[in-house]
Amino acid sequence: MRRLLVALLVLMAGFAVDITAVITPNKVTMDYGTGGIFNLTVMNRDSLDMANLKLSVTGIPTWLRAFPTRISIGPEKTGLIQLYFSNSALPDSYIYELELQDADTLQTVWEGNLIVNIEGAGPDTPGIEEPRTLKIKTQDRVAPGDTIIVEIDVSRNLVPSEAEIVLTKDDKEVTRVSESIDKTEKNVTLRIPETEEPGVYVLRAHLPGKEISNETFVTVNELSKVEITTELQTKLLGKEVTFIAQNLGNVFEEDILTTSISFLDRPLLEVTPAPEISKQGFDYVLSWRYRVSPGEEKVIASFSIDYAPYSIIGVLFVIALILILQKPEAVEAKKEVEHFKGKEETKFKVKIHVVNSSDETVEDVVLEDLVPKIAKVTRAFIKKPQAKKTKEGTLLKWELQKLQPGEERLFSYEAVLGFGIVGKMELPKPNVHWKQ
Repeated sequence: MRRLLVALLVLMAGFAVDITAVITPNKVTMDYGTGGIFNLTVMNRDSLDMANLKLSVTGIPTWLRAFPTRISIGPEKTGLIQLYFSNSALPDSYIYELELQDADTLQTVWEGNLIVNIEGAGPDTPGIEEPRTLKIKTQDRVAPGDTIIVEIDVSRNLVPSEAEIVLTKDDKEVTRVSESIDKTEKNVTLRIPETEEPGVYVLRAHLPGKEISNETFVTVNELSKVEITTELQTKLLGKEVTFIAQNLGNVFEEDILTTSISFLDRPLLEVTPAPEISKQGFDYVLSWRYRVSPGEEKVIASFSIDYAPYSIIGVLFVIALILILQKPEAVEAKKEVEHFKGKEETKFKVKIHVVNSSDETVEDVVLEDLVPKIAKVTRAFIKKPQAKKTKEGTLLKWELQKLQPGEERLFSYEAVLGFGIVGKMELPKPNVHWKQ
């Protein structure tokens, strides 16, 4: 059996003194069918500028894959690019040329060679067992909360097996699923957690007990998603409003929440925390700046309005209105009736008191009293009224001219009921008019 010799020769070029790079390990021996991973460590020696670099690989890239191919490195910082050599590469010698360029100017800042020698028996060699292979494939970019399809492809000598598919970020496990492999091709579903931060994740497939694994990379995109819910609690004479923010995305969010209240609510407002308040027409706009981390749920603000003061004012207004409406007239006329029974008729005497209850002098006062048709006025006392026949009876009218504040006048007359009517009867109320 020939041996697999991998010789890595890193030649530092003098194109830019601020970039250095090295590949590790630089020498390794592997058997056919095992594959390998190499680290390309890049350092930006510049103390001021950011280095934006692009890696290109030429040669026979069928068996070599680099990730990432673009990298940004801060001043005096180090970046890492990983080179994956396939375990399916046939026994042979492979030479790859690696070149780092400035991504903006395309100027070469570093270059080196990777020479891979593979020795061993290929799959077509008589008497040689078919190599065990495990391939894993999925989409390159996903969004938080997505369910992705992971394609598993294994050689026939690995069926049946149990596969574990693990998603990791910075060597920390994010999620894991297990699946039975009963054929050479198998699709497995894997859900990306909603709040996972954006970045590059490693998706690894492993067959426990078979000592074989493989991996690929998945980029989780940024997702900006914040939901604001409003909780309203009504009270007997008011309300309380609470705003709750929930960050369903995977990036830190900072924003402003606004709501408006009427100018009638402004004097009754109790709010926490204190907002920025601006006037817009007849309304007031309340604004709060909030910050929420991925997966965080918190109360942004709450305010309450108690309408009890307005209710008290309303009750007082109604009472005042009732008192105003119930205020007695400036001039009032009160009627008293005294009945005298006779043999064939009923005689009654009417007294009318007219009083100025106001504190002002009223003028052109006129008193009117209606005597029903069934009655007949026999005589008048104090001041004789004017009498006028109407459909309803006899209208008596007294002209008082004016009344001083608190002044009272008395008018009286007698009348009889004919036709043998005996007993009391209800008489109309007198009317009094005056100049306002």
